[in-house]
Amino acid sequence: MTFQTVTKTCLAIILVIPALLWLFSTLARSRRTAAIALACGTAGSLIGALFGYLIWCSVTNNDPTAPFQSMTFTGRTDLWTFMLLEIQKRPWFGAGFYSFWAINPAIQPSLKTSMWFGSEVHINEGHQGYIDLLATGGIVGFALGVGVLIYAIILAIKAIGKTPAWNRTHPVTMTRPVAFFHLAFLLALSIHNFTESNLFSNNGFLAMALYFSLFELTSWNRQQNMLDPARKPWEGSASVILSAHENDAPPRPLIRTT
Repeated sequence: MTFQTVTKTCLAIILVIPALLWLFSTLARSRRTAAIALACGTAGSLIGALFGYLIWCSVTNNDPTAPFQSMTFTGRTDLWTFMLLEIQKRPWFGAGFYSFWAINPAIQPSLKTSMWFGSEVHINEGHQGYIDLLATGGIVGFALGVGVLIYAIILAIKAIGKTPAWNRTHPVTMTRPVAFFHLAFLLALSIHNFTESNLFSNNGFLAMALYFSLFELTSWNRQQNMLDPARKPWEGSASVILSAHENDAPPRPLIRTT
């Protein structure tokens, strides 16, 4: 079976996601020392490959950025340049949630850019979810939004390591395949938002799917915390207090029966 796609973003997702799923599932099932060693080894390999490329460029006298200079991402780089200039005007809190592209240039012509896309009425996003998040929420909103996304990914990795393959007694409880689905979706969404804007959008199907994954993962994590004895220190302290009272209590008199 052959799969064809005209978008490089989807191609990158198809190629990268299986490797990331294998890496994170291995980390979730490994011991802490092995997981740290695997994570450090993977990071070291990537850093080593980057340094190797820079050394090769230095020896051959090539520009390291040459392969990327001709990339325009179908005109997206012009949008990103314009947005980065606008972000500098409102760096901390941005223009307001989902309001950056809601400005009507017909009412406020001074806000209309002279770039080629200024006359395109249908452009209502920056085709880069992270830059859009910076433009609408500023540094504060960007940190909160990316933090929520990272938190959801961490919960999905945690669920892979702690959920069973199948739960016969409670079919509605999260299982490992469902956790894999959530992790695959969250990783794909993270990559997809480098060229599209679906992160926390107010009318996007992928944004609604993000909320669904986030709510289900947080609900599962809350149930896990309620069942974890380490999360209930009051139960242990109560048992200690009861045992102390039993030790301090006077001995009961012996009743002899004849």
